[in-house]
Amino acid sequence: MAGSVRNFTAKRVPTLELQKILYSEIVLRTAAYLYLGHAAAPKIVFP
Repeated sequence: MAGSVRNFTAKRVPTLELQKILYSEIVLRTAAYLYLGHAAAPKIVFP
C-alpha cells in the first residue's frame, strides 16, 4: 500500500523542466505587465 501511495505522489509532482517552463512563463508575463502597463495579448508561440 505504501508503495502505491508513494508512486501516486511522485507522479503528481511536475518535472524540473516543467517547473522551469511554468516559472519562466509567470516571470515573463509579470515583466511584460510591468513594462506595458497592462496584460500582454496572449499568443501561441509553438502551436
